[in-house]
Amino acid sequence: MTSPETSDLDARYGRRTSRIWDSAGRRNLLAAAGVLLLIAIVAAVFAWNQSAKSDVSGRMLSYDVVADDTVKVQLEMRKPSDQVGICTVQAKNKYAEVVGSLDVTAPSGRSARTVAATVRTRERAVVAQVLACRLG
Repeated sequence: MTSPETSDLDARYGRRTSRIWDSAGRRNLLAAAGVLLLIAIVAAVFAWNQSAKSDVSGRMLSYDVVADDTVKVQLEMRKPSDQVGICTVQAKNKYAEVVGSLDVTAPSGRSARTVAATVRTRERAVVAQVLACRLG
């Protein structure tokens, strides 16, 4: 708190305390700086993620569980025509556990290619999915 003498001097000489530097103003300033820093970090991560996206994409067209230890898959892979593309396919059981995995390769040539493969599993799968794709 300010003493009566200090407030008299303030009134006499026209000095005002800046609200931004009192404890409440300082808290608000630090909170605003923290929010701005958080927004900047999120924007930087988003920009980095967009620039790091792969030139290869894979999409599951179909899968067929043909036996307790086999799943046939067909996927479409898009990639640069002069490069090899590799997509990792996973087969999962009814508990969503991975029971089989296979790296499916599309040779250079066409940019869009339909690829068929057979994934061997250690037990019966109920679903197959494309996990990730990359250039090989």
